[in-house]
Amino acid sequence: EESPRGPAKMAQVSKIGRGCSYALAMGISGWLVVSAGVMYPSLASNAHIPSTGSISGLIFLTRAGAMVLASFLGPSMFSGFEDDLKLAAVLLLASALFLATTFVTELLALHLWFAAAGFAYAATDVGTQILTRRKFGEGADPWLAFNLVVFSVFCVAASTLYFLPGLWLQGLVSAILPAGVALCLVAGRGF
Repeated sequence: EESPRGPAKMAQVSKIGRGCSYALAMGISGWLVVSAGVMYPSLASNAHIPSTGSISGLIFLTRAGAMVLASFLGPSMFSGFEDDLKLAAVLLLASALFLATTFVTELLALHLWFAAAGFAYAATDVGTQILTRRKFGEGADPWLAFNLVVFSVFCVAASTLYFLPGLWLQGLVSAILPAGVALCLVAGRGF
């Protein structure tokens, strides 16, 4: 009889932990896509531009372009080794973006912020799906569905940023989440 801490049991626990980390990373991609929209009026005001009109449209098109770019680059980004570290690096980029929200004071900075946020969103989304499929193989479908559920929950939760006073607090709360998930991914590498 195998011990409760035997290699097979530890491998199963590791797989569940990794699956949960990937689901949380997918949740962060949901947080990224919604929080950028929620924070946009404050970001635009901070950059002294109107939050409606053609400038806003161009900013969101910039984000969309970066999302398409990341979607095309994603499979090659996550095709080698140390992919969990790459995903963690993208999450840390997202964390840094949120910490930098109060420094977005010019139109160009706003475009760059939205482009980087769009890239981080799509790279996290694509990377999470690829890594989940790779880790679980034929049995990935329940985990991919779990990823979608967590994505949806984080999308809804991100809308609560609207109620936080000030761009700085919104950015700080938003920065903690991806940093925490990146830590989970890095800490779980040994398993």
